[in-house]
Amino acid sequence: MHSEEYFSTEIDVTDAEVDPIYHHVHHASVVEFLELARLRMFESKGVAQSSWIDQGLLIVVTRLQVQFRGELHKGSYQVLCFLPEIHSRKILIGQGIASTDGQLAVEAQVELMFMDANKRTVVTPPRRFIEAFLRVQ
Repeated sequence: MHSEEYFSTEIDVTDAEVDPIYHHVHHASVVEFLELARLRMFESKGVAQSSWIDQGLLIVVTRLQVQFRGELHKGSYQVLCFLPEIHSRKILIGQGIASTDGQLAVEAQVELMFMDANKRTVVTPPRRFIEAFLRVQ
């Protein structure tokens, strides 16, 4: 796998994210970690979510599939976002959360769409967003 095929960001899980009954991270926090990584990836590509809001566009999650392969405990993890598959109206992003030794604990597939904030209708992803993820040959 080449580094340009994915974006990686580090998160630190603290005692606050660990459920006191189950002694691992609650699944809702895992979803937040995945979203944080996507937002950081968009920022790194110059297409931050806030720039779309200013233009009357919202990026909305329309489907989220998460598979837990292991528990997350207190410590550091890498959250990966693979290059998006951009279709006419939807954007698919594969994601993962791995421990520092490379053990994959979470796999996810996220479907996003752009929505016109005023009309509340789905729109085609903006060209600038698409171009941000085109591979350099």
